[in-house]
Amino acid sequence: MHNPVDHDKAERAAALRAQIEQHNEAYYVQDAPVIPDAEYDQLFAELLDLETENPDLLTPDSPTQRFDGLAVSLRYLDGVLTQAATRGDGVRGEEITANIRTLRSIPLRLQGPSIPELLEVRGEVFMLKSAFATLNERQRAAGALAGVAMPPTHQALLDWYLELGLPALTKLLAIEVNVGRTGAVTPIARLEPVFVGGAMVTNATLHNEDEVRRKDILIGDTVIVRRAGDVIPEVVSALIERRPTDAHRFEMPTACPVCGSAIERLPGEAVARCTGALACAAQRKQALWHFAQRRALEIDGLGEKIIDQLVAQELVRTPADLFKLDVATLVALERFADKSAQNLLVALQHAKQTTLARFIYALGIRHVGESTALGLARYFGALDRLIQASREGLLEVDEVGPVVAESILQFFAQAHNLEVIEQLRAAGVTWPEGPPAARPSAGPLAGKTVVLTGSLPNLTREQAKAQLEAAGAKVAASVSSKTHYVIAGAEAGSKLAKAEALGIEVLDEEGLHQLLASVAPPPDL
Repeated sequence: MHNPVDHDKAERAAALRAQIEQHNEAYYVQDAPVIPDAEYDQLFAELLDLETENPDLLTPDSPTQRFDGLAVSLRYLDGVLTQAATRGDGVRGEEITANIRTLRSIPLRLQGPSIPELLEVRGEVFMLKSAFATLNERQRAAGALAGVAMPPTHQALLDWYLELGLPALTKLLAIEVNVGRTGAVTPIARLEPVFVGGAMVTNATLHNEDEVRRKDILIGDTVIVRRAGDVIPEVVSALIERRPTDAHRFEMPTACPVCGSAIERLPGEAVARCTGALACAAQRKQALWHFAQRRALEIDGLGEKIIDQLVAQELVRTPADLFKLDVATLVALERFADKSAQNLLVALQHAKQTTLARFIYALGIRHVGESTALGLARYFGALDRLIQASREGLLEVDEVGPVVAESILQFFAQAHNLEVIEQLRAAGVTWPEGPPAARPSAGPLAGKTVVLTGSLPNLTREQAKAQLEAAGAKVAASVSSKTHYVIAGAEAGSKLAKAEALGIEVLDEEGLHQLLASVAPPPDL
């Protein structure tokens, strides 16, 4: 005998079955549902829970035992199927458009003379039991592949893929180089067409020259290709055992394939770069955008979209060409009216009066930021002195280290960069110039390099720097093995830690006073 609780559950289950069947009749037969889908789902879920927790309540004619379908909404826009989605929770469903397109019974385009602009149709997708049984049989047959003995090695696996007709492999036909917006020169593999990650691939990146050497890849090799992050195809490795006798080594070209400028690779860098800078078409957009930005010559109104048009139509090749633009040329551009053209010309005229520091920064010399440009301007006072500076002279500037010095030397060694500078001068770009800064060549601390870090109790950084430079010391911005002293105050950070690691003598403010006193000349008697 059932207890009262079981009796209540049985009555509830019977009532739910009756309600659900009534709603099924209204929905599927009469096409006139009387409750929302979410409420129907709640009734069905309650019945399912009851039958799961109390198996003795389950009856053969329960709605939960019916092979139910999948509620789907089809959206047609101008008669074309554009979206299919499941009912989900009644508010948010799942996008299944690609799946629905495979059903031959679903029209991809509506027929007839009067097709509505927008039509959403609701229905059920179901599978007959016989079709379901056939699908299961196919799945079991496909699963038999799992019984095949897998190749014992990676090479054997690749060979097996080839036997199955799967090109996970292809031939490296050539290696060319691509010049990026910043001048980076990247080796690109030219491949026999291979299907990788859902797309046919004929090109793949090799990143840089060191990677080509590390992976021991030769032109003519059979290589493995994959899509890095499912986006960029890359060459993973070469199959050395399949290397042909005529395979040969890739050599990084010495001249840029775009502008003919020298390709250089600075010490400590993995990437080689075109030194063309202002004259290289591959770097043209980047150079123009940098030249025009607020911290450089500040050409108001010259944004990336305008630069794209100017370059695409070959109206501007170098920054100097910007100052040759006129109203007629500008109004011919897309979305350019007479007023906006006039405004840009006014901005160009205003930009001609600048400062030496801004101009140096605007040139886009690699590693030369705003502070370095300011330091160079203060130290040399005139552009020609900077252009003619030696490596040793550049290293005298606080903000300049060996890498920055090398980058500056490379930039001004290119004749086309100097030509663009002369064109800018000829166009009327000017800046105030002055004498060079006093060289700290004399004094008791001449030849000594000092770094200031943290806050001193009684001296500002500028005061401490002035006293050190008066004694002939060079005050540098960063600690290196060439640093002689580090003057550390409160809240000294990484510079202090680096000095201690290198064994450099660290002084506080009192130590600074003692150092200056020890090298000070004796007073006149």
